[in-house]
Amino acid sequence: MYQTTLGELGNKLPIGLLQDDGSLLKDFDLRPYKGHTDRAISKWQSQNSDNGPGHLVVGTTTKLISLCVSHIHGHATPLTTQNDSSPDTLAKIYSWPFMDVMYLNLYIRRQVLGPDFLVPVGCPQCGFKGNMCFDLDSIPVWVAESGEDLFQWYDLRDHIKVKETIRSVRVGYSLWSTIAKPGVIEQAAQGTHGLTALQECLTAVNREETQRVILPDEIDEFSKYDLVKIEQLTAKTMAGPKMQTVVYCPGDHKGDTCNFPFVNPMDWTYDHFFGMSFPQGDMMS
Repeated sequence: MYQTTLGELGNKLPIGLLQDDGSLLKDFDLRPYKGHTDRAISKWQSQNSDNGPGHLVVGTTTKLISLCVSHIHGHATPLTTQNDSSPDTLAKIYSWPFMDVMYLNLYIRRQVLGPDFLVPVGCPQCGFKGNMCFDLDSIPVWVAESGEDLFQWYDLRDHIKVKETIRSVRVGYSLWSTIAKPGVIEQAAQGTHGLTALQECLTAVNREETQRVILPDEIDEFSKYDLVKIEQLTAKTMAGPKMQTVVYCPGDHKGDTCNFPFVNPMDWTYDHFFGMSFPQGDMMS
């Protein structure tokens, strides 16, 4: 695992598609974002408007990526003759790593509208109010170099027994399909994994390599201590971009530049990413 930035990594995924030999397929290419891209997204949104805000947020991001990614994991993802994405491409995206989808969303925004990302600030230290620009190219990205970087074993302090005694769990990464489950997107927006997302990251038990699903009645028996430690482990070892903005107040504070830090979770929803976050006129950076 190594750390870089979005600007340096470019069109390579932080995780990629895991191969049998442990290597990862990372390259991808984009097609231009055009008027028919907007048309296809608007059509999808109107057809799914009754499915709730969470479904719309996840589905719109999935639709965007299906329209803009032209080649990934060694395969082309062509559009239909109506300049729309195929159901097959949409379905495949839900099987991709969650943080790869986040990276693709970021990279498409950067390529389409540039690296400037609008951040409104109101400083509690000096009183400055205004809009600043965050540079998307500066976003830290942790990159897995092989399959060995994707999984860590954690030994439970408090063993559990439902169907069998579980003494340790293998902690991996969640898929994009996880966020489509009830309540998960709200937890992601708050920067927390939530129990469902955490459960999806656990892929084996008792240091056996055989894939093993952790069942809901099993995760319910985990102690709070172990749940917190597992979440800390995923935050420390998970490949992907750091989805937050960091800007420093340019106002005056006692004769010096204030430099109060504003660190906020990034609003990656489609309407914000491709609308409200785009600076108008001169912004402070």
